[in-house]
Amino acid sequence: MSSPINKSDYMFFSVDVETTGTCPANGELCSIGAEAIRADTLESAGLWAVNLKFTDPENYMSDPVTMQWWEQFPIEWDTHRQYPVRPYDAALKFQTWVNSFDKQAVFVAWPVAFDFAWITDLFVKFTFINPFGYSPMCLKNYTLGLLGKPLALLGHREEAAMPEHWIVESSVPHVAIYDAIAQGQTLRHILTSTNW
Repeated sequence: MSSPINKSDYMFFSVDVETTGTCPANGELCSIGAEAIRADTLESAGLWAVNLKFTDPENYMSDPVTMQWWEQFPIEWDTHRQYPVRPYDAALKFQTWVNSFDKQAVFVAWPVAFDFAWITDLFVKFTFINPFGYSPMCLKNYTLGLLGKPLALLGHREEAAMPEHWIVESSVPHVAIYDAIAQGQTLRHILTSTNW
């Protein structure tokens, strides 16, 4: 028989990334935004964000479809290019921040398959250790399970027919830190509503 989980031992990390491609094989990370959320109280424990330099600034690897999509959001794109740091430095700083809480780190994203792939790639390349381990939480799949709609595998919150009071829209869509904050609020609403 396993011992009960002590929520105070855990920290949720609502993470969002912005990129130039659909996966690390055809693009580069533009930015990372994250909010640390205490699992026991669901209170925010802090925010973290970074813009990353491209590994090849003159000819950075990118997916043409993704870059065409970014043309709709020139202000947001420009935001991601302000004060960028080397990926190596970003990985070390992110890892240090996550580890500073001394909690079991739970990576949360919607959908996790996209964001976690980029973060895993970053850590594997530059620090060799992913502080989130390899068991991230997919907020989309968690929600679809709660709603009894496991096959409603659509990307957007409204398409999953989520209760309106669970949905929190980003105040600045497509900017990683604001998307991470909104996603964190959605996580809080879902967990609070379901008495997890």
